[in-house]
Amino acid sequence: MYILELLTVQQYAEMAGISLPGAYKRLNGILKDRVHKVNGKIFIDVSGLDLNPLKESIEENTLQENQDKSSNIAGLQEIIQVKEELIQALKQQIETLQNQYQAQLSTKDETIAALQAQMQQMQNQVDNLTQLLSQAQQIAMSQQLAIVQKKHSFWDRFFKR
Repeated sequence: MYILELLTVQQYAEMAGISLPGAYKRLNGILKDRVHKVNGKIFIDVSGLDLNPLKESIEENTLQENQDKSSNIAGLQEIIQVKEELIQALKQQIETLQNQYQAQLSTKDETIAALQAQMQQMQNQVDNLTQLLSQAQQIAMSQQLAIVQKKHSFWDRFFKR
């Protein structure tokens, strides 16, 4: 005689070490021929099923998943650390470039100020030379006028009185 060992879906899930939705998923799959309905309730015939291997398999899968997650987390942490080091290196490089830029700007400002001072000196020299030229022209004109006034014309010299 064949004796049925019936468990509710929730009891099966607990014994198999799986979630309730996982148990219902199995009802439509590997347990399809073991499903019985009694008074509107669903029962699973577990006679002949070894539930311990399922539990061990699930525990092994869970352990493997946890190890995978741990190694993934370690890998991600390593990647994050490398990226943070890269960010720090880039920040230092930016700071160095900014300092160089500021030094170049300072040098250019000093050069511009020196050139402006030289230009002002040259403008002053040009102004002085312009005044001297004007004075020299006035002196030359007055000397020419004096020479012209001193010089007697040919007729004045001819009829010298």
